Amino acid sequence: MALERGMTIEQLNALGEHEAFTDTEVDDYQTKLGASGASFIIDGRMSWHCIPHAFKIFLTVDPDEGARRVFSASKEGREDEQTYHSAEELKTALQERNASDQRRYQKYYGVDFLDPHNYDMVIDTTHLSPEQIFEQILQKAPKT
Repeated sequence: MALERGMTIEQLNALGEHEAFTDTEVDDYQTKLGASGASFIIDGRMSWHCIPHAFKIFLTVDPDEGARRVFSASKEGREDEQTYHSAEELKTALQERNASDQRRYQKYYGVDFLDPHNYDMVIDTTHLSPEQIFEQILQKAPKT
């Protein structure tokens, strides 16, 4: 959505604090997808709210480790992200993005996406490999 409008994610989030369409378009899509009866895995900060009957997983990470991971991955470049010169600079941007998301979701939906009570499972990924995370999910996810 940011790319379609010639913006970065940060600019789109700032717009979203005043214009609901930046969230409602995505959230309406998720709601329709959830009602479709299809089986899928989706990643989104409001997916737990838009698809309430889903098995909801919240992945956390220490902010320093999260910034290091994203900074390392960002070296490959993304058109919708601005360039950061250090993991510390990116950490600040990620904290600002979370704060913006919290303000918008509280304003438009009256919810806190960071509240662990919204999820069926919370996993701290700081010291886990993707394979270890997957194993934890398999252990707890409902069998279909």
